[in-house]
Amino acid sequence: MARATYVLRNGKLVDKRRAAPLRAVHVISDAMAPTVHMADGKTYTSKSQFRARTKAAGCIEVGNESLAVKTVEMSRSERVDAIKQAFAMHEQGYRPPPTPQMNHKDWS
Repeated sequence: MARATYVLRNGKLVDKRRAAPLRAVHVISDAMAPTVHMADGKTYTSKSQFRARTKAAGCIEVGNESLAVKTVEMSRSERVDAIKQAFAMHEQGYRPPPTPQMNHKDWS
């Protein structure tokens, strides 16, 4: 008995050797759904413009990949000293500078 491979065409199984080739073309488009950029508050529908603005703002685009966790190797005594120093600085009135806030008045 000869083996055959079948493919689905128009809801029917057809011998692969006799099946018409699929005409679908895979295209990666520059267009995207309107997206507000977090760096400038403007809306973009072009992936390349969005990425250029991200780069110009000194930011990076993050997808669903895992990012490497950055850890600082410290001994227990170094960690205790760092925590004590942070508490002492706080009690002396030190507060880290506020982060700049963007004006997003046109966001809803």
